[in-house]
Amino acid sequence: MKQVPVFGDQDMRRMLRRCGNGGLGPRNRCMMMLSWLGGMRVSEITALTVDNVLGPDGKIREEIQVQCVRRLRDELPRHPQGQGHRP
Repeated sequence: MKQVPVFGDQDMRRMLRRCGNGGLGPRNRCMMMLSWLGGMRVSEITALTVDNVLGPDGKIREEIQVQCVRRLRDELPRHPQGQGHRP
């Protein structure tokens, strides 16, 4: 079976540069980093709320717990060299 191409570090850096700095750039970069480094799915990222990220003291939480709004599959394939991707 043919290997599915995956993003490497260089691809991710290029994608982050394409997000830009103005307007929605910081938001887009944050979403890319949550996906790449945190292994979060799109449905989990879009379901995030401020309360998921900030604690009662207003500081960023050590752990973020989210509930998936809609589950497309039980398992997602993992590339052996993937960073933060789920098994």
